[in-house]
Amino acid sequence: MEIERLRESHKKYITLTNPEWAFTVNLRNLVCHEFATQGYLTSQTFDAVLDWKLRQQRKRTEKHRSENTADLIRELTGTFWRVQHNDPDKLVEIKLSVLMSIPGTGIGVASTILTLSNPANFAIIDFRNWKVLYSEDKR
Repeated sequence: MEIERLRESHKKYITLTNPEWAFTVNLRNLVCHEFATQGYLTSQTFDAVLDWKLRQQRKRTEKHRSENTADLIRELTGTFWRVQHNDPDKLVEIKLSVLMSIPGTGIGVASTILTLSNPANFAIIDFRNWKVLYSEDKR
């Protein structure tokens, strides 16, 4: 019974006829394309990620990002993309730390960029997911 409900939800929401899903797929493709072709995100794409992830909450934290420049976004997202480490767990930690060094960028946005750049291996971390995974509130 539960599997049928999931299949129906999948048909309804996880389809390119759903504008939200189509936008998400296009954003993922844009992020992947920029990293693959130039090795960093443009400030426009970074802003699109912020709009998608933060939605109405974006204005609440915008003052922290107000002085971010296109050069800063390019340099830090490029560093995120280029960094290497033999230990996969340490690599993820470093990559997230680099992204969180962008003023106004926390674990939610950093993990969103990580996920959009490699959706087969990562998922967005936010307080909702944290509670499910670790049974604790974390903000």
